[in-house]
Amino acid sequence: IIPIFFLFIWSQETVGSWYSFSSFHTIQECKSSIDNNLICLTNGGLINYNLSTNNSEQVSTNDGLTKSKYSNIEIDKFNNVWISSNYNSKNIDVWSNNNLKVINKFNYNVNEISIMKSDSFNLFAVYNDENIIGLLHFIWNGSEWKYQDYYNQFSNEVSEINDIKILNDFIYISTNAGLIKGDLLNNLKNSTSWELISENVSMKFVKSDPLITLSQNSIIHYDENYSETIINFGLNDIIDIIFLETYFILTDNKFYIFDSEDIIFELPNPYSSNFIDMNLIEE
Repeated sequence: IIPIFFLFIWSQETVGSWYSFSSFHTIQECKSSIDNNLICLTNGGLINYNLSTNNSEQVSTNDGLTKSKYSNIEIDKFNNVWISSNYNSKNIDVWSNNNLKVINKFNYNVNEISIMKSDSFNLFAVYNDENIIGLLHFIWNGSEWKYQDYYNQFSNEVSEINDIKILNDFIYISTNAGLIKGDLLNNLKNSTSWELISENVSMKFVKSDPLITLSQNSIIHYDENYSETIINFGLNDIIDIIFLETYFILTDNKFYIFDSEDIIFELPNPYSSNFIDMNLIEE
């Protein structure tokens, strides 16, 4: 059984229940944890939804999070939630879902830290420092996460990174210059370790094992030789796509299932708030 959860802005908190004035009303993004819970980032911190018990818990500054403007989350293979913040200080808090505490804080003198993506041994975060766009690299050393290095010497003129994907021994970045590949086995400080494999500019990567990018209203499949196959769904304002033999597609106000370019299921948004995110949780 593979439930699909649609996430929209909502609130169940009252002011009297807060220890500090932080708002959990606005959900920014959600991701599934390794124990099949749903972790959502809000203005006030994290909400951890236990889908088995239908209960939720909050994590805020009262639990050790930095008081800041939270921007993105990533959940690593050890069930830690990485939270990037952009207020006075630009930092990353690492919250352990297993130990229920902040286990690390990384602080950087940059203008912004945004998107983060990880695999078993690597985590990358996008940073912006005086209009220089680059990646912060963290590695798992067998017992803890350590900061490794930063990279901004890409093989092409990059002024914006839209998304990151780690696949096998490569990191792919979707940029204003196109799709760029970096070899994790090489020295990523060198521009020769980065290769432009497509000039197509994409908004984000599709949630899938194959390499697929979303570009406005269409997707691009890349095979092992990076040959491209384009599929246009004829939809406006696609927010997210999950590919699992069929395509699960989310827009502001509708959810679709496509078999190739044909609609096989359609569900209008029954809520007053727009859809904002979509996740797969397998049971």
